[in-house]
Amino acid sequence: MFFKDFGKMFDRIRSDVESAALAGAINAAERTVEELQQEGPSWTGRFSNSWQITGPQGQSIKGDGRPGEPRPLKFSVGPFSGPQAVSTLVRTKITTDKVVFTISNFSRWAGEATDLRESNFYRPTPEPQTQVGSKQVGAIWSKTSHRKAYEV
Repeated sequence: MFFKDFGKMFDRIRSDVESAALAGAINAAERTVEELQQEGPSWTGRFSNSWQITGPQGQSIKGDGRPGEPRPLKFSVGPFSGPQAVSTLVRTKITTDKVVFTISNFSRWAGEATDLRESNFYRPTPEPQTQVGSKQVGAIWSKTSHRKAYEV
């Protein structure tokens, strides 16, 4: 009797640990996108809002690609609790050396913005249209020696 109860308890703990591991991966993917949105190019906001996260079974959440301030992505945690997490891990044969989530950008400028394609840089508008872009330009401007030449 003791061993049977111990076995059930062990299975439940294992299920909870695997569920927590999957939830941790989801949180890490969301946090990574948020950091990419804050640190990556954000002039109009289109690139910042064109990130997507694809899960282990092909489920995905993606930005709308529209202009504006970066909007966070929230991957649904619901299907990954308890037994569902275990079945997801088993079905996808998740191991320590396999990528569970994929983060990518679907903007038409993704190749240029991530330096995968060579191109000529141009600004689509004279000034950044997002606060994130304005902060980035301000930080770069304050670090350059050109600033003094333009001050009045």
